Amino acid sequence: MRLGCFPVPVGPLLALALLRPWGTISLVVPPAEDDAAAGSSSEGELPSAVEVLSPASLDSLTTRRCAGPAAVVFHGGRVAAPGGGLDDYDRTALDEFQAAAVEVDQMACFGTISCDVYPNFCDESNVASTPSMLLFVRTPSLQVKDYAGVWSKTAILSAIVKHIKLRARDIRAVASDGANAFLADELRPLKALLFTSRKATPVVIEALSADEKLWPHIRFGVAKHTDKELTARFQITEVPKLVLVWDFHRKPNGTLAFSRLTYLGQEMNFLGLRSWLRERVDAHLADPGAWVLNSSSSMEDDAIEHLASLVEAGTPPVPPLPLPAPRPPI
Repeated sequence: MRLGCFPVPVGPLLALALLRPWGTISLVVPPAEDDAAAGSSSEGELPSAVEVLSPASLDSLTTRRCAGPAAVVFHGGRVAAPGGGLDDYDRTALDEFQAAAVEVDQMACFGTISCDVYPNFCDESNVASTPSMLLFVRTPSLQVKDYAGVWSKTAILSAIVKHIKLRARDIRAVASDGANAFLADELRPLKALLFTSRKATPVVIEALSADEKLWPHIRFGVAKHTDKELTARFQITEVPKLVLVWDFHRKPNGTLAFSRLTYLGQEMNFLGLRSWLRERVDAHLADPGAWVLNSSSSMEDDAIEHLASLVEAGTPPVPPLPLPAPRPPI
């Protein structure tokens, strides 16, 4: 644990010290005092979700490499690993931090920085004691916020997930009576519909909805497993299940049809879903009329299904939906 008072900070991080946690800042970091100590000393000791940082790599992480929120723990000891000079308090805090990081790996970024290795940087960052955690969030400009909660996995995770949720983009609640309107939305040609038993929208879907390579092309929706009509329509027999839908149209005979793919990966995790969806976006952009089904990953796909006769029995015929004009190439 690092305790102590220090003079009013001066130098390149004065803005950070004065504005945190309310202001919008652009980080400028001083030269690293010992860059060799970052990243190498604890190699193999930390989960892959957590990066050992220097002042320079902290700046890179928070201003360029991390699209989501970034959580950084300032600690005593030379490295955040056993035998690194940590006291029990720092060690316990880092254990809880690392456990939280694993839960939302890649949805947010995580790092540690040693105040024994970089004491001047910690002083200029207004870190009076260790362990301390700062949250770097984009709203959309970069802001820095102090973490004032307890050092437990649950509390740390809650603080980080809050900012992941704030970045979510227009996720629709989809029910059987509004499914056609959701599928017919022309703003985004692809629709990713998650069937789930959870009451709240899973954070994985919220993080995916903010992914810069996905949100311009995919509209995300969430459907309840208790919606029997909708689950039957999409042939859902278990949850969670993610279905990608496109080419929603009305056939000349008045019936509705669309094409779909179902995610069949072993785990519904962020990395697997993001990779699968990005591959489909790339395929759609390359040729909207054809899909590359042979994924380079271990994931499989359903055969493309063209589902017709989706209008309830007895529903009067409806005039065909107008087809959107082809968009010029960008």
